[in-house]
Parts: sequence; structure tokens; C-alpha cells
Amino acid sequence: MFKLTFSLLALSLTALPLHAAPSARQIMQQSLDVNDGSSRYSQARMMSCAFVIKKGKRKCRSKPRLKLTESLGKDVGAEGKDSLSLSLILKPSSEKGMAFLQKDYDDTEKDSEQWMYLPAMKKLKRIVSETDDGPKTGTLFGSELAYEDIEKHHISDSTYALLEENLSYGKRTVWKIKATPTEKFAPKTSYGHSVVWIDQQHYLPLKIELYNRQGKLAKTLLQQKIQQIDGIWIAKRMQIINHSNQRMSLMVTDKLALNMDVPDGLLESRALKDSNYRETQMKALRMLAK
Repeated sequence: MFKLTFSLLALSLTALPLHAAPSARQIMQQSLDVNDGSSRYSQARMMSCAFVIKKGKRKCRSKPRLKLTESLGKDVGAEGKDSLSLSLILKPSSEKGMAFLQKDYDDTEKDSEQWMYLPAMKKLKRIVSETDDGPKTGTLFGSELAYEDIEKHHISDSTYALLEENLSYGKRTVWKIKATPTEKFAPKTSYGHSVVWIDQQHYLPLKIELYNRQGKLAKTLLQQKIQQIDGIWIAKRMQIINHSNQRMSLMVTDKLALNMDVPDGLLESRALKDSNYRETQMKALRMLAK
């Protein structure tokens, strides 16, 4: 649906001597540089609910809220290192047309820019933090995925420690890495540190634990159903467990297309406000998705 928050940026491990084990920072950089295509389109089901734990498993306490979403994105900029992404609600009808637009920058001095369009009010709202350098509050379409969770973070935002290597996680072998925000970046995030399980074969983050500033586990993000599509490894299912409020969200990708032509106009404010224009442009992309 969109590129996950720990969007990971690049140092190649191929330059390392054969006998040298990669450092935690090098692993994170390699993971950040995983190829997710120059452009992306997807449709996904989003389900959210309050949960209880029964017999060791999380169960919804009541009927979950269901949404059908549509997302697209592309790499932009002189070297294709910036990105634009758009997510829309297709169902329920009461929320149809609600949209979220984000621009991410490779420049470490630039923060991600985010906007939300509310069709009932015909209003485009810029999402900003309550203070000049504080974290943004609020969540994407009422899910447990916070705005700051989907912002691009740079490798220089944190320091890294390798906690375990050659660790078994499900059927995969992973590195377990702790990331701690630097003194400069710390005010911009509500998290005190994170722990990431990275697949050693595909460099995808399979599990992320996010801890608050007091060191208590706040959220767990799980990437599941890893599949190779057009030579690119994709997680088609993401689960977000919010331990602070006992809620969880599940996002399941049903249709996906990669590396196709995305018109620039679809990733501008006009596409949010003008549904006729947007629908005309979207038809071709929907036909490509499988």
C-alpha cells in the first residue's frame, strides 16, 4: 500500500571483504535500499478493531471497521531518490474520496510533507506537528498506523546495534537490530527506540517493535506473506498492533502493479479535489493490477 516507515537508504555490502561481517548500520542501509519498483499501484483491505487476548491469540472484541483503499506512488526528482505517494478510500461510501498525499525527500534536512483531503468539507489539510520539531500526531484513515510511522527516515536519524545474528524467525534467518534516535532526531519522534528483525536473504524488515520514550513497548509491526512479483520482493500483508490502546489494524494487498507509467497529475492536489479527473486517470492503472 505504501512504503513502510523504515524506508531504508543505501550502502552496498558488495564492497565488503568476504571475511568481514556487516555492521548493524550497513545491514540497515542495505535494507533501506531494497528495490520496491520505480512506481507502484495497489488496492488493499484495511481492518481495525479493539482486541482481547484469548488463549494466547489476539481477537477482535467487536466487529472490525473495514475500508477498501487504493494507493499509488512513484520515484521522482533528478536522480529518482525522492518519492510521491497517494492513498484513497474507496469504501465505505461515507468516506469515499478521503485521500492522503505524501512527499518524501532524500535530503536529510527535509522532512516528509503530508496532506489529508476531506471530501465532505472539500478541504485539503497540511499535516504538521504541534511544535516546530515535535512528532506528528494522528493516524492514517483511522488505523493504528501513525503519520510518523509512514514518514521517510534517513539512516543518519539513528544509531544502530546488532543484538543477534543468524536468529531464527519463523522459517527465515534474520538479524535483530536496535535503532536509537540520535540527539538531533529524537525530538521529532515519539519513540525512544525500535528493534527490527531483518530477513538475511531479502533484507526486508519482517518485524518491528516500537518502544516509547519510557522504554515500554508501544507497537509491533509485522510484515507477512512475502512474495516475489516481477522480480521484486513484496510483503502483501501488514499487521499493526498498538499495545498502548489495545487496538490493531490489518492491511492486506489484493491487487498490485509495479514499474508502470504514473501520470504526474495523479500525485498532485488536483487529483485529490477533482474526482472526475482522478477516475479518468486511474482506469488504466486499475487494469494493470493483478
